[in-house]
Amino acid sequence: MMKKLICSCFLTLNLLFPFNVQSQKLVINPGVDTSSTYAKRAIAFYSKYLDAIKKNENVSTFWKEGKEKYQTKYLVDPIAYAVNKQMSIYKMADAQTILSINVKDNIVSIKTIFNWITKDEITTLGITNHYIDFSSQKLLFLSPSNFQQKKWHVDRVDNIFFHHPEDIIFHKNKAQELCKSVKTIQEDWGVKEIQINYFYSDEAEDIEQLRGFDFKVARSNRPSGIAYQGDNVVYCIGLGENYLHEIIHLYLGFLPNEDLQEGLAIFYGGSIGLSFEQHKEEAKKFLIANPNFNFEKNKLNDAELSNGLSMSRFVEALLCDTIYKKSGLLGLKNAMNYPNLNTALDKEFDVDTMNFDKFIKALIIKS
Repeated sequence: MMKKLICSCFLTLNLLFPFNVQSQKLVINPGVDTSSTYAKRAIAFYSKYLDAIKKNENVSTFWKEGKEKYQTKYLVDPIAYAVNKQMSIYKMADAQTILSINVKDNIVSIKTIFNWITKDEITTLGITNHYIDFSSQKLLFLSPSNFQQKKWHVDRVDNIFFHHPEDIIFHKNKAQELCKSVKTIQEDWGVKEIQINYFYSDEAEDIEQLRGFDFKVARSNRPSGIAYQGDNVVYCIGLGENYLHEIIHLYLGFLPNEDLQEGLAIFYGGSIGLSFEQHKEEAKKFLIANPNFNFEKNKLNDAELSNGLSMSRFVEALLCDTIYKKSGLLGLKNAMNYPNLNTALDKEFDVDTMNFDKFIKALIIKS
């Protein structure tokens, strides 16, 4: 039940999070020592920050590494959008409780639990660590990446900086394979080279700690990743040095057809640790097991393949693959420049609503 709930929240935030932002209040857990001047100033600064977020004010000035380093809102505060890129954890949570406050070497660390509360249950969205610099008169947050339990190492291959815990062996051959694929994308799509910071580990916990979390909802070591276009940063779990999927988002995420963006990334780089070809086989098995499953043109009915990929995402990738085989790279470029999925279907396939289900099933079987 919880897995379905968390997955759904990314699609229908307003329905699943009927919270009142204005009613949220920062609470201090009983027993937390707030007696020192450091603690009092830190709490006031933290509260002021949360109030600014609720008022939708620019909060980059609260951070030592703000807009000077990052172009988008997603990484100025690495905690804010780590759970959901559409809404910050500060607004998603109904309750925000400080669990501990520690002072060391002019740094105050605040540990907070963020909970979403409904009539029947409490869901913990995250347990976070904020670090406040007291070395000057103006208090500023410091990036959690400066306070890691593990030491991180950087290896560079071409235009990609590979960041990984130092206890992980760097596989240069895999990194070179990724860079080779990237150069092909650059040439085929006529896009310029970008400098990429690629963070990866086998453990989700390592990536979460890097971003300021002791715990983050839906934690899993299943292969996955996320890309932040504009800042050219990728986080990957369980995929090593060669996860092209997220790099595609960095390079081609500007294309107009948002409905096919994920499909394009799966077409080129697979998903959840499996290639697109492997997903094809899973889709065929799904149809054999679920012959009455219906695809609707204007509302893709969704289901999950046995490997965890949603059927709708697979269909998007399948359409990209079919267009590429039918019309080559030019056809794929045309499809990605249409305003939405339905326009691409009408222009490339001329399939009406009545025949859409048969059309998709035929493509899956043929693939």
